[in-house]
Amino acid sequence: MKTIHFVGGNFGELGKGQVWGGSMATGYCIRAAFANSTDYRLVNKPRGAFDSVSEVHDFLSQSDIGWLDETSLLAEFFQAGLPRPDLVGPVARSPVKRYYSRDRSYWESPYSPEWFYSKTVLRLNEAEERSLIVLDKYKGVDWLDRVSFIRHCIDLHNIKPAPWGRRRLILWAGNKSRPAKNHDLWEEVQSEVERDGGVGDYEFKTISGHTIDQYLDLLDETALLVNTSLYESFCNAVNEARAKGVPTLVREKFNGERMFLDQSIQVPYTAGGYANKIRELIEHNRLQEEGSLARKWAEENVHPDNMKRDIVAALHRL
Repeated sequence: MKTIHFVGGNFGELGKGQVWGGSMATGYCIRAAFANSTDYRLVNKPRGAFDSVSEVHDFLSQSDIGWLDETSLLAEFFQAGLPRPDLVGPVARSPVKRYYSRDRSYWESPYSPEWFYSKTVLRLNEAEERSLIVLDKYKGVDWLDRVSFIRHCIDLHNIKPAPWGRRRLILWAGNKSRPAKNHDLWEEVQSEVERDGGVGDYEFKTISGHTIDQYLDLLDETALLVNTSLYESFCNAVNEARAKGVPTLVREKFNGERMFLDQSIQVPYTAGGYANKIRELIEHNRLQEEGSLARKWAEENVHPDNMKRDIVAALHRL
């Protein structure tokens, strides 16, 4: 059995009252993917477990495969002249992509593309190296050729459907202050549905700043999850809902070119497109049926074994 030492940001844990960001959810899912592996033993530590970059380097070196997925630590590795770890990503920032800070200034990479792409880089989709957002000075190079794409997963063993019962919530969950989540569109959708007679016995509900535990509990009462995001790199919230047997409403071409184009309920990205589909699902009494299909979709597309297979395939290319 080979040992993988993995260092990232904070790792997500259920039952701890955490407000999950994408990196925490990804760390949680990586551990879930390798939980029952007979070929690899994954040992993970957050960056806060170390006092210096040399300690991180020693920890990664004391394994068959060293995996680092934390941007600031990668910068320290590069600046200290340390070799790039065996595996990087999928969360770590690319040196060729345009990132904006809160004040709309550019983030400038402290490490070079040649160093960053000298070994395998994991990605969940093509967004980091896609030409549309690659800095001008790095365009013209096929950066995607340096990347191994992996499928994200959901911990289907611990995140399961509850009995359908009397689910009556039509739920929107996200950070309302983030423009990418487009909460304004959700407000428009609700207004349009209400103008045309409302949702009968169902109830619109919005949550923001919630913990993962609160969200998973609330999904047991949810008949439909509505996502109005402009874009998502993966969107754990949507796929956690599907794992819970909750149908989800998302925009067309939700995850870009490489991610899950077979999602069953995609709508035009307008208030009317969402509102029409909500009314249709309720009027034709299709929500429970779609919930069963959502769980089936999750089992086929976001099973932890899928993520493990993709990562192991990348390891074989080291």
